[in-house]
Amino acid sequence: MLKPWHKEDVFNAFLHRDWKGPVTLKYPKDWHYVGEAWSFTRGKSTLELYFVSDYGVRARWPKDIESIEARLLGESELHNLWFKRERNAKWKRSVVKWADELSVERHVSRVSKIKRKVWSFLRR
Repeated sequence: MLKPWHKEDVFNAFLHRDWKGPVTLKYPKDWHYVGEAWSFTRGKSTLELYFVSDYGVRARWPKDIESIEARLLGESELHNLWFKRERNAKWKRSVVKWADELSVERHVSRVSKIKRKVWSFLRR
């Protein structure tokens, strides 16, 4: 049930958070549940958005698309946003919250992980 306003609201949410894009993203052809994919960049971060259907359904038409799976490159966690049938305040709040969660600066580095290991070792 993908509507043009779903993409408009999602894309605008990321643009308002200083992400650059959207750019069409290529994905494996055997991912039949993906209807379309886009990416955004901000600094050194890349955000991938996959517009997906139910995993048992082939995504052939916009009406088959039910949600967006988002992934920041370098992270394994997926962030899901389910579409609403109406463009109302509830939908807009869910888009804002989702975009905010994906736009938080992440400062985990290899050095900090090593420091944590050393610190836990020293605390023994």
